[in-house]
Amino acid sequence: MVRVISAILIFIITTSCTVQSYQLDYLKKFVVERESQQKPEKNWVLKLPWLNQVIELYAVNHEDQIIFLDENIRIFLKNNYIYNVLGILQHDEEINIHKQDKNYLYNLNQIQIAQHSCEDSQIIKLDDGKQKIIQNCGVNDDQGGYMNQIVFNENNLIEHIRFKVHPNYPMIELSHK
Repeated sequence: MVRVISAILIFIITTSCTVQSYQLDYLKKFVVERESQQKPEKNWVLKLPWLNQVIELYAVNHEDQIIFLDENIRIFLKNNYIYNVLGILQHDEEINIHKQDKNYLYNLNQIQIAQHSCEDSQIIKLDDGKQKIIQNCGVNDDQGGYMNQIVFNENNLIEHIRFKVHPNYPMIELSHK
Protein backbone atom coordinates (compact mmCIF):
# COMPACT_ATOMS: atom_id res chain seq x y z
CA MET A 1 0.00 0.00 0.00
CA VAL A 2 2.87 2.35 0.85
CA ARG A 3 4.41 1.62 -2.57
CA VAL A 4 1.20 2.51 -4.35
CA ILE A 5 0.80 5.83 -2.52
CA SER A 6 4.47 6.66 -3.07
CA ALA A 7 4.17 5.86 -6.76
CA ILE A 8 1.06 8.03 -7.12
CA LEU A 9 2.78 10.96 -5.35
CA ILE A 10 5.89 10.64 -7.53
CA PHE A 11 3.69 10.51 -10.63
CA ILE A 12 1.75 13.64 -9.61
CA ILE A 13 4.89 15.60 -8.72
CA THR A 14 6.82 14.71 -11.86
CA THR A 15 3.96 15.22 -14.28
CA SER A 16 2.61 18.47 -12.91
CA CYS A 17 3.05 21.49 -15.13
CA THR A 18 3.46 25.19 -14.64
CA VAL A 19 1.20 27.63 -16.43
CA GLN A 20 2.42 31.12 -17.17
CA SER A 21 -0.22 33.77 -17.45
CA TYR A 22 0.86 36.99 -19.07
CA GLN A 23 -2.36 38.66 -17.95
CA LEU A 24 -1.77 37.66 -14.32
CA ASP A 25 1.85 38.83 -14.49
CA TYR A 26 0.72 42.18 -15.92
CA LEU A 27 -1.90 42.66 -13.19
CA LYS A 28 0.61 41.78 -10.44
CA LYS A 29 3.13 44.25 -11.85
CA PHE A 30 0.48 46.96 -12.14
CA VAL A 31 -0.73 46.50 -8.54
CA VAL A 32 2.78 46.33 -7.04
CA GLU A 33 3.96 49.45 -8.89
CA ARG A 34 0.81 51.35 -8.01
CA GLU A 35 1.11 50.48 -4.29
CA SER A 36 4.75 51.56 -4.15
CA GLN A 37 4.01 54.89 -5.86
CA GLN A 38 1.12 55.89 -3.59
CA LYS A 39 2.56 54.88 -0.24
CA PRO A 40 3.05 57.98 1.95
CA GLU A 41 6.32 58.49 3.78
CA LYS A 42 6.95 59.48 7.36
CA ASN A 43 8.86 62.65 6.58
CA TRP A 44 8.79 64.41 9.96
CA VAL A 45 10.71 63.61 13.14
CA LEU A 46 9.33 64.14 16.65
CA LYS A 47 11.82 64.45 19.52
CA LEU A 48 10.56 63.69 23.02
CA PRO A 49 13.44 64.64 25.33
CA TRP A 50 11.96 63.09 28.49
CA LEU A 51 11.84 59.67 26.82
CA ASN A 52 15.07 60.16 24.85
CA GLN A 53 13.06 59.10 21.79
CA VAL A 54 12.88 60.12 18.16
CA ILE A 55 9.67 59.12 16.36
CA GLU A 56 8.96 59.42 12.64
CA LEU A 57 5.58 60.94 11.75
CA TYR A 58 3.41 61.70 8.73
CA ALA A 59 2.33 65.29 8.10
CA VAL A 60 -1.19 65.67 6.74
CA ASN A 61 -2.64 68.97 5.56
CA HIS A 62 -6.33 69.07 6.45
CA GLU A 63 -8.26 72.23 5.64
CA ASP A 64 -6.56 75.00 7.65
CA GLN A 65 -4.42 72.80 9.90
CA ILE A 66 -1.57 70.31 9.84
CA ILE A 67 -1.81 66.99 11.65
CA PHE A 68 1.43 65.20 12.55
CA LEU A 69 0.68 61.55 13.22
CA ASP A 70 1.61 57.92 13.30
CA GLU A 71 -0.23 54.87 14.58
CA ASN A 72 -0.33 56.20 18.19
CA ILE A 73 0.40 59.94 18.15
CA ARG A 74 -1.63 62.91 16.89
CA ILE A 75 -0.36 66.51 17.03
CA PHE A 76 -2.60 69.26 15.64
CA LEU A 77 -1.19 72.63 14.47
CA LYS A 78 -3.38 75.56 13.47
CA ASN A 79 -2.69 79.28 13.24
CA ASN A 80 0.96 78.70 14.15
CA TYR A 81 0.37 76.96 17.46
CA ILE A 82 -0.15 73.38 18.60
CA TYR A 83 -3.60 73.09 20.11
CA ASN A 84 -4.15 69.34 20.62
CA VAL A 85 -1.83 66.39 21.34
CA LEU A 86 -2.68 62.71 21.76
CA GLY A 87 -0.38 59.83 22.57
CA ILE A 88 2.90 61.39 23.70
CA LEU A 89 2.39 60.77 27.42
CA GLN A 90 0.18 57.71 27.35
CA HIS A 91 -1.97 56.52 24.48
CA ASP A 92 -5.23 57.64 26.06
CA GLU A 93 -4.13 61.02 27.49
CA GLU A 94 -5.19 64.10 25.57
CA ILE A 95 -3.56 67.51 25.94
CA ASN A 96 -5.55 70.55 24.82
CA ILE A 97 -3.95 73.97 24.63
CA HIS A 98 -6.42 76.84 24.42
CA LYS A 99 -5.12 80.22 23.33
CA GLN A 100 -6.97 82.95 25.19
CA ASP A 101 -5.69 86.45 24.41
CA LYS A 102 -2.02 86.22 25.45
CA ASN A 103 -2.49 83.16 27.64
CA TYR A 104 -2.20 79.46 26.96
CA LEU A 105 -4.48 77.26 29.06
CA TYR A 106 -3.18 73.70 29.35
CA ASN A 107 -5.77 70.96 29.85
CA LEU A 108 -5.01 67.30 30.43
CA ASN A 109 -8.01 65.04 29.80
CA GLN A 110 -10.35 68.08 30.01
CA ILE A 111 -8.93 69.29 33.37
CA GLN A 112 -7.00 72.56 33.43
CA ILE A 113 -3.50 71.97 34.80
CA ALA A 114 -1.74 75.29 34.05
CA GLN A 115 -1.93 78.74 32.54
CA HIS A 116 1.05 80.45 30.90
CA SER A 117 1.23 84.05 29.85
CA CYS A 118 2.88 84.76 26.47
CA GLU A 119 3.96 87.81 24.52
CA ASP A 120 2.73 88.55 21.03
CA SER A 121 4.40 86.47 18.34
CA GLN A 122 7.25 88.07 16.42
CA ILE A 123 8.41 87.31 12.88
CA ILE A 124 12.18 87.31 12.43
CA LYS A 125 13.77 87.27 8.97
CA LEU A 126 16.93 85.17 8.77
CA ASP A 127 19.90 85.73 6.45
CA ASP A 128 19.37 82.57 4.39
CA GLY A 129 15.87 83.57 3.22
CA LYS A 130 14.18 81.70 6.02
CA GLN A 131 12.04 83.25 8.70
CA LYS A 132 10.84 82.18 12.09
CA ILE A 133 7.97 83.03 14.34
CA ILE A 134 8.91 83.22 18.00
CA GLN A 135 6.78 83.68 21.07
CA ASN A 136 8.23 84.19 24.54
CA CYS A 137 6.16 82.74 27.34
CA GLY A 138 6.46 83.06 31.10
CA VAL A 139 5.49 80.70 33.85
CA ASN A 140 3.98 82.01 37.06
CA ASP A 141 6.28 79.98 39.32
CA ASP A 142 10.05 79.53 39.54
CA GLN A 143 10.35 77.37 36.40
CA GLY A 144 11.31 80.33 34.23
CA GLY A 145 10.24 81.03 30.70
CA TYR A 146 10.46 79.38 27.30
CA MET A 147 10.20 80.29 23.63
CA ASN A 148 7.85 78.61 21.17
CA GLN A 149 9.15 78.84 17.62
CA ILE A 150 8.31 77.81 14.07
CA VAL A 151 10.93 78.04 11.32
CA PHE A 152 9.84 78.47 7.70
CA ASN A 153 12.08 77.79 4.70
CA GLU A 154 12.55 80.18 1.77
CA ASN A 155 9.35 78.77 0.16
CA ASN A 156 7.39 79.60 3.33
CA LEU A 157 6.96 75.92 4.25
CA ILE A 158 7.41 74.82 7.85
CA GLU A 159 10.65 72.97 8.47
CA HIS A 160 11.01 73.04 12.27
CA ILE A 161 8.72 73.50 15.28
CA ARG A 162 9.68 73.79 18.93
CA PHE A 163 6.69 74.07 21.22
CA LYS A 164 5.66 73.61 24.86
CA VAL A 165 2.73 71.19 24.93
CA HIS A 166 2.70 70.24 28.63
CA PRO A 167 3.77 72.46 31.54
CA ASN A 168 5.59 69.65 33.38
CA TYR A 169 7.59 68.31 30.43
CA PRO A 170 10.32 69.72 28.19
CA MET A 171 9.37 71.21 24.85
CA ILE A 172 8.75 68.90 21.91
CA GLU A 173 10.52 69.37 18.59
CA LEU A 174 9.20 68.52 15.15
CA SER A 175 11.59 68.65 12.19
CA HIS A 176 11.16 67.94 8.52
CA LYS A 177 13.51 65.17 7.36
